[in-house]
Amino acid sequence: MWQTCLTGLTGLTLVVLLLGATAQTAQVETQQNRWIPEELEDELRVKVVFNREAIFFKLQFTSVEGIYHDYLRYEGGSWVTTRGSSPGIHPDRLYEDRVSFLLDDGSVRHFATQGGYITIHEEMRFLANQAPRADVQRVLGQDDVRKYLPETRRTADWRSLRRPEELEELRQSGVFLDLWQWRAHRSDPVGFADDNWVFEYRNADQGKSPFADNWHRDTQQPRFMYDIQKVGFQALTWEDVANHRLSKRDLYYLTPEIAVPFDPNHPWQEGDTLPRRLVQMPEGSRGDIRAHSQWQNGVWDVELRRALDPGHALDDKSLKPKRVYHIAFAVHKNSTGSRWHYTSFPYSLGLDTDADIVAQRFEGQAPPWEEMPWQTIPLFYPGQVTWTFLTSDAHAGKAGIEEGRPCASCHTVAEMGKYAVEHELKEQILPRWYLTVAGGMLFVLGIAVAGARLVQGQR
Repeated sequence: MWQTCLTGLTGLTLVVLLLGATAQTAQVETQQNRWIPEELEDELRVKVVFNREAIFFKLQFTSVEGIYHDYLRYEGGSWVTTRGSSPGIHPDRLYEDRVSFLLDDGSVRHFATQGGYITIHEEMRFLANQAPRADVQRVLGQDDVRKYLPETRRTADWRSLRRPEELEELRQSGVFLDLWQWRAHRSDPVGFADDNWVFEYRNADQGKSPFADNWHRDTQQPRFMYDIQKVGFQALTWEDVANHRLSKRDLYYLTPEIAVPFDPNHPWQEGDTLPRRLVQMPEGSRGDIRAHSQWQNGVWDVELRRALDPGHALDDKSLKPKRVYHIAFAVHKNSTGSRWHYTSFPYSLGLDTDADIVAQRFEGQAPPWEEMPWQTIPLFYPGQVTWTFLTSDAHAGKAGIEEGRPCASCHTVAEMGKYAVEHELKEQILPRWYLTVAGGMLFVLGIAVAGARLVQGQR
């Protein structure tokens, strides 16, 4: 009987400690890149169709109207930048919503069964053990480590990059993931999504980006301001931006068509605000994905369109009817960026053929969205679980991964979020758990001893 009591006690204390550590982490450990969302699960609704030329995705998810992203504010006689991506919710709630997915044609090992986990590795940016910037610059020529495929390294260490000729051979054979990324601020205002690909790093497709920097590092001033002749003002107000008074119908963004070169001699007022990004029409392969969106009653409705074969074989996955592909989704919402998002298990995507998600074929130009039912994709918080951990002896499912067993065959969506939190907070939970178990055992032992003495006394 005491064993049953002890099991229940330790299980209960583990739950209590987990919840307590979660709450504490959200409040005080952002400096260690730890922040846990209140909700560990979410969902994305999906419809997919295609015609002779293009494939169309319709995606829906709930969020506040996250259209704000990075601004410059005139304060105390100089221009200051708002904080960029940060652990958890942006301190000023100035981070755009995003919906994205990774797409593969079967060329990337393990993606069909493990999805985006294969791109996450130790010492990546915003993990608790993020690699020092100087090390990354020396090895990769970048400021931080971002998504990459295991095939591009010789070992589990991100520093063990394969030789250029090996990487080129892999890429030519199609070993990369296509990354579609809709951005509510940095691409949507001009009607596009951002087109990227994941290989030895998270790379951008060839061509002109849908956004550029509106900050001049040498002068510490903006590059552009609003054209008063076209829009009636030269800057936004910090009060409007900070209080999210601008909606999708307003000019919360800046494009070349409504911009003029920045005038440092203008009598700028305290609180004058300019977007730090110049949103522009992308070109080349970077501009392959067209987008249209609307936000209403707390729901984003996003439509993406791309040619079945964009003609860029080294950074896009071409699609063909009657073929099956693999896809994994992610959603950034409520002013969160970087790794603080919700992700999905991988799904098969069939173009007019049997799969988890079936893209139906239609004739004409306008997708028959009203005739199609939504398919709900469960999402979960992935935490700091890395491919390094999943393929190590510390993970009980290592053998299953090597055998090609899908992650979803072992874990439910509800379990994934909880396991992610346990893994992320293990350094805090385990010491407390051991102490609590020891205390619980002494407590139970004390009851047993007292009970034994009571029985002896009655005799």
